[in-house]
Amino acid sequence: MWQSLKSTGSISGVLYAEDFDAPSAPIAKGATRRPDAVEPELIVPSYSLAELQAATAHAHEEGRLIERREAATTTSAQRDLAVSTLMQQMTETRQQATRAVDQALQMLAGTTLSLLAAAVPELCGRHASAELHALMRRVLPPMRQIPALSIRLHPSMREVLEQQVDGLLLDSGTEVIWIEAPALAAGDIAITWQNGSALRDTAAIGAAIRDAVLSMLDPETMNKVDLRDDQ
Repeated sequence: MWQSLKSTGSISGVLYAEDFDAPSAPIAKGATRRPDAVEPELIVPSYSLAELQAATAHAHEEGRLIERREAATTTSAQRDLAVSTLMQQMTETRQQATRAVDQALQMLAGTTLSLLAAAVPELCGRHASAELHALMRRVLPPMRQIPALSIRLHPSMREVLEQQVDGLLLDSGTEVIWIEAPALAAGDIAITWQNGSALRDTAAIGAAIRDAVLSMLDPETMNKVDLRDDQ
């Protein structure tokens, strides 16, 4: 029977792929013999349950630290962004406020100059008589030693001043030449003698007031003020 099984196995190749009773085939010279398979070493864990729990707790703590660091980094970045945005908004607001103040100053200066341009001539005309009388009292007494002088003024003011001039220069021998100039403002006058003159000029008074107003503004704002010829 054994012989029969052997014979059947070697012929059919179903029960065995080779004949186990046959002698081993010789190893060719120079061939390397394949080592036998090594069983993997079974390593038995040497950590106690307490150590494993401690390691787990430590890992959790490290994870929480990492989360806190990342959260702190994110918070810092958000804070920096918020501060940067706020500074930019403050800068823009300051620039807008500066522009608004400049515009307000320009409007105020322009309005002030317009009012002065209208008011100065009217005021000078209203107070012309009193101011010209005061000017004569200050200028003429020292003129008693000169031979002649001229007084240029608006025709409406000659009658107002002539009596006063005659009284101030009485017995001085000074000749007074009256020059009526309708183009002059009622409060304007020019007293001229050989070596000098004294003037009251409404336009010059208005220009001095305008310059005083403009001097209170910074140069950049002053350059933006709309100055018309009548100002």
